[in-house]
Amino acid sequence: MTRPTPHSTALRRLRWLPRAITSRRIFRRWLSKFIKTQLNFRGYFDLYNIPFEYISLYDFSEKKSPLQPGGMNRGPNIFDYLEKNRIAYHSALRIRRRKKISRRWMSEIDAERIDFAFLYWPGLDGFAPSGGESIPEVPAKLRCL
Repeated sequence: MTRPTPHSTALRRLRWLPRAITSRRIFRRWLSKFIKTQLNFRGYFDLYNIPFEYISLYDFSEKKSPLQPGGMNRGPNIFDYLEKNRIAYHSALRIRRRKKISRRWMSEIDAERIDFAFLYWPGLDGFAPSGGESIPEVPAKLRCL
């Protein structure tokens, strides 16, 4: 038998919530934000349609932000490598100002002040499972940078 994680104990209480409430997406969005804060998760977190009677059995993968150094639950990521090897880089997890960011970064790259730039763009994430860059909408989205 597996040992319960600290968050599984906290989530176990959700099993008593009535389905009339938990089946509503707006409630789950609010609850996802609340739980993410309470459990101090820093990565992406959403309850989606996980049945609450089983939620304490789930282990969530993004307790930390995988898009930052030390962000993996186990092992290093690209940002750990960049830090360890003292490679100058920029990363942005929020893309609200992506045009401004991309212009600034291009000037940093052109001036050779950074060697690596990472811009997380959730709008492109959905294309990866269905063919990535071969999807006609991808080049159009990239031109929006």
